[in-house]
Amino acid sequence: MSRITENDILIPALYIIYKNKSATTTIIKEQLVEMFRPTGEDAEILQGRNDTKFTQIVRNLTGSHYNSNQFGELTTKDANKFSLTPVSYTHLRAHETSLHL
Repeated sequence: MSRITENDILIPALYIIYKNKSATTTIIKEQLVEMFRPTGEDAEILQGRNDTKFTQIVRNLTGSHYNSNQFGELTTKDANKFSLTPVSYTHLRAHETSLHL
């Protein structure tokens, strides 16, 4: 099975923010783990860390890669909470069938 990527979690992460009105990285991470239920390599604990390869991907999306990925273009970050931009609502509507909720 292929690994879960930042691109795979982008739309679900935006949906989590939409559903909660705003969300911290912790909320996004917890709800994405619940949605994706990572297995295999994605569920492996990183050496010397307390998180899995999957949760590292979430942290990259919302943290170290934030200014260089689409998530950074579709959200605003204030006091460690993410909110949607007007463009992100259009982006979510265009991808709502991919959410499978």
